[in-house]
Amino acid sequence: MSAPRPDHAQEDPPRAETARPAAARYGIAILSVALCLLVRLLLTPVLGDDAPLLIFVVAVTVAAWFGGVGPGLLATACSVLAGDYFL
Repeated sequence: MSAPRPDHAQEDPPRAETARPAAARYGIAILSVALCLLVRLLLTPVLGDDAPLLIFVVAVTVAAWFGGVGPGLLATACSVLAGDYFL
């Protein structure tokens, strides 16, 4: 049993999973991976084969920040697949 909260206590902020629609959360995950892939492909002449998956950290971070754990994991999986296939 939890202790009663005082009247002046603030409510917990809404979680990302409930604050945004699922389509927006998972759409941002896919779009962030696609954008990072495009940037990485455009930078291939400059970067060569050095750290091909490093830029996808940005996509995973954005997806997890915007949508939570589920979209972050989706962005991680999509990043690995895109990096393996295209790079």
